[in-house]
Amino acid sequence: VVSGRGMRNVMTDAFACCPRIPDPQFIANFLLKVVQDGSIIVLHMPEAGFRVWTLEALRLLLQGLAARGLRCVTVGDLVELAALEQE
Repeated sequence: VVSGRGMRNVMTDAFACCPRIPDPQFIANFLLKVVQDGSIIVLHMPEAGFRVWTLEALRLLLQGLAARGLRCVTVGDLVELAALEQE
């Protein structure tokens, strides 16, 4: 069903329970402890008046990733990179 719709099922290795822990520094620090090159991070999208702390967590996370020389890419980019490594 998923592939028939042009989608891909992926698993994550970095999840910070951001809907339950309204502390952006904790979320960012936790994710920065567990991520590595190729990690897939789940961070819930903030909405007006709901999970607004995840926006600050994302800012802190991106700063921390950049300081480690890591950058964010799409899942599609990861798939392409994995295919190149197998060639």
